[in-house]
Amino acid sequence: AFEITIANHENTVGDDDDGEAFFDTSGAHTWTAPAGVTSVSVVVIGGGGGGGQGTSGEPGGGGGGLGWKNNISVTAGQTYNLNVGAAGVSSNTTGTNGGDSYFIDTTTVKGGGGGGSTGSSHGTGGTYVGDGGGNGGDGGPQHGDGGGGGGAGGYSGNGGAGGPNETDGYGG
Repeated sequence: AFEITIANHENTVGDDDDGEAFFDTSGAHTWTAPAGVTSVSVVVIGGGGGGGQGTSGEPGGGGGGLGWKNNISVTAGQTYNLNVGAAGVSSNTTGTNGGDSYFIDTTTVKGGGGGGSTGSSHGTGGTYVGDGGGNGGDGGPQHGDGGGGGGAGGYSGNGGAGGPNETDGYGG
């Protein structure tokens, strides 16, 4: 999962029409604050790490972290940078890291990308920056039929770790 949601909270008494901008295509984007918008709330989820593939029961990739932050001050008409982290890719017995998702920069609010598996080591879960969120779960270990991927972080807790072989993953 790699998406960014920006909820625009207009500071107008009695106005229940909150806008929303949603980004789910990986890569760099910009967003321009509409007239009357002075603050935003942002949720970001990093891309999950890629697991390995092969005949040795390769390990799973780590889940993406989720970060959220409320009341980020913005100026109407100003353009802000954001990034949607891509999912990691499996490449032979290893996987690549998932990309970070963030609004403005990685110190404002970030959902860190999950780590890709490396040989016999599972990927670690992505971290987060913000008012709250959760780290991604670690990928499952190399074992038998392979390890499952870690779960994405939640709004107030970490994602579950992937299970080994053909077992269930662990609760977050």
